[in-house]
Amino acid sequence: CIVRNLPWKILAMVKQLQNKELVLGFFLQCNADSDSARWSICAIAELRLLHLTDPEKNLVKKIQHIFYLKENDWGYSPFIPFKDLLDPEKGFYDAQNDCVTLEVWVNADAPHGTA
Repeated sequence: CIVRNLPWKILAMVKQLQNKELVLGFFLQCNADSDSARWSICAIAELRLLHLTDPEKNLVKKIQHIFYLKENDWGYSPFIPFKDLLDPEKGFYDAQNDCVTLEVWVNADAPHGTA
């Protein structure tokens, strides 16, 4: 997705905590393919794990960050434990289609140092 003329991506990954618990890591990434050290952009965002049937039950966490070359992603390493993510009672995992839905809302200032 392009916001303020920069490319943004959702990063989602399995992480293992020191206690061996598996969690979902959920991050927002900006301008990852750029080698330039000159750019930066300040953004606030909501990282959302969508509930299958009730939007009021979406899991939402907020971030605010200045993205730049060395810190081009920001989010939560333990966004949600896998046991909760896959629990049918929680309502996030679509077992029929073997998927979850992640969504990000971004509000970014004008970038600095871009052409």
